[in-house]
Amino acid sequence: MSLLETVTQALLVVSALGAIGYLWHLQGRERWRDLLTDRFIYGIPWGTLVSIVGVVAFYLVAQSGLDHWGEPVTVAFRSWSYSYLPGMLMSGFAHASPDHLVGNLIGTVVLAPLVEYAWSHYPPGGTESHDGTGSDAGAERDASADEYYYPPPADPADDLIAGHDRPAADRDKLAADRDGSRSTTDDRLLARPWFRAFVAFPAAVVVVSLLTSVFALGWSLGFSGTVFAFGGFAVVVLPLSTVVAMLAVGGVGIFYRALTEPILRVTLDSGAPDPPSWAGVNVQAHLLGFLVGVVLGYALLSARDRRPQVGRIFLAALLFGIARQLWLLPLSDGDTFTQYRGIGLILVVALTTLITAVAAASDRPLLPPDSGLATIGTLLCALWLCAAAVIVAIIGFESGWAPAAVVPTAAILTIISAPALLPFLPGDRFGSPVSRRTALLAGLVLVAGVLAIPSAVGNLPGMDDDAVPEGAVAVEDYRVAYAEDASHGRIDSTDGGVIVVSERRDVWLSAVSKQKLAHEGNVTVPLGGVGWRTPITAERSGWEVLGNDSVYAVDLGLRGNRTRSFASSPQLASALIANHTVSLAPTADGFEVSVLRNGTVVDEVPIPDRNGTASAGPIRFAVQPDEDTLALFANANGTRVEIARKETY
Repeated sequence: MSLLETVTQALLVVSALGAIGYLWHLQGRERWRDLLTDRFIYGIPWGTLVSIVGVVAFYLVAQSGLDHWGEPVTVAFRSWSYSYLPGMLMSGFAHASPDHLVGNLIGTVVLAPLVEYAWSHYPPGGTESHDGTGSDAGAERDASADEYYYPPPADPADDLIAGHDRPAADRDKLAADRDGSRSTTDDRLLARPWFRAFVAFPAAVVVVSLLTSVFALGWSLGFSGTVFAFGGFAVVVLPLSTVVAMLAVGGVGIFYRALTEPILRVTLDSGAPDPPSWAGVNVQAHLLGFLVGVVLGYALLSARDRRPQVGRIFLAALLFGIARQLWLLPLSDGDTFTQYRGIGLILVVALTTLITAVAAASDRPLLPPDSGLATIGTLLCALWLCAAAVIVAIIGFESGWAPAAVVPTAAILTIISAPALLPFLPGDRFGSPVSRRTALLAGLVLVAGVLAIPSAVGNLPGMDDDAVPEGAVAVEDYRVAYAEDASHGRIDSTDGGVIVVSERRDVWLSAVSKQKLAHEGNVTVPLGGVGWRTPITAERSGWEVLGNDSVYAVDLGLRGNRTRSFASSPQLASALIANHTVSLAPTADGFEVSVLRNGTVVDEVPIPDRNGTASAGPIRFAVQPDEDTLALFANANGTRVEIARKETY
């Protein structure tokens, strides 16, 4: 790193700290302290910190990122099928690269504290000491106070934007709280601040991560589903702060990139033929996580008898969906990648309207009580539940009641059938008659269930009998080979490149495309599991034949041993030399050149090394340096012709 880059980094840190300090001074130290200690033990979002430490530790330890920061183990941590439970349980915490990890951590740092602030380390319905001990110091709950004894559950952005100081009486109350007088006599675990901060909040994060990984479409991995759940929760509970947070996510990302790479230099290089960055975005998992967060946010508001501000929710939901690219909807067909952005934007607007409608809906019954329509609705809900049970029974009998098929199907049908349960649930909150707000919230649950349906098909276990291509190398239960137009072992399609197969894990993956290997020449595929890592290298070598396609071979390297996994077909050069033609072909450990007359091989010889020569029939071959590569020349009767040129990468 140059001196200029080091100085730039130092100045960047100083300027950021200076700006934060100036804002702290403008708003007043007490206001910031009041805002944080109102909800957090010692003003720190401990649950967020525990979650971040857990995700980072998983990357460093389980994925071997500590020793191989830029090349973590990923294959073992994808949600390959419902029969491979380790992948299902761990995919929500694993990441594909440092950029993937950092991107999700930035979103977590900005959004998770908002969710934890709304949840609060201090429970509603009582008072707690700010030191988190919950010790009784004689304070009693004011019967006329809001659900929270102090402060009321408001959006933290309102206080900062308004810029008002707390009344003197409130400051005296808060000062007394900090001395330990804020207390409760509730002995439940959820009433204990340390439990809410260090156990309840991280546990909820784990549950949401498992939910989004189990019902994610495709063989995905990443914490992003949970990050979007943070966003969905914050959109309905703290909408104004969420709008500010969207700007903060971008700002923190820019600051991180500027800090790690203060000077960016780019050369004119076409780069590897990779798909567009948006092609690998799992929008379905993001949408699912977002809706899970929205439903949980409304559940919290309902439990605390709070009515959100409709206009703010509409603005926050729309801006979040646009800023976080919930409108992408990417699909791929071979080498063609399509983005249905128009349809995606329509979907974002529709979801925004539905989310806002839940907030705006009244508690009036959806249908007149004791009317014919209400009776018909109850009967339809009963038929709905019966149909779901029949579907589960059919799938159970067809699969022999295999848990990998029955359990996810039953889970998805349970989610989809949740709205049909409402007329039959006891109690005032969900009992019959169903209110308009409850019906719309059930509609959100139904949309989330519909989004989860495709995952049940893609994650079903199963592997073709001949799934492993020829020329494979074994690494524990993995089989690695290079193949082109190979039949996919999991779905009805073909694929090519460096193929990784594990029948035990239901893995069939093109880890490196044939186009990327042709561009790079040498790639490493890290295989392994929790705490272990074994890299395998794939190296392509070949010759560009005059007037025809290249001949090439792919060798796999494992623990110092090399295995030729793939060899292309021979290619005939377009030159005619002394009434003979020449073809090149890979061999078991190199390449050879053949001399043909009237299509019949006259002689053949291995291609010589650099500056070497060899003869076959009437032709003498020589390999000589030419610019930045090697060229193969054919000599006969005083004629010298370039036959092939060695591939460069």
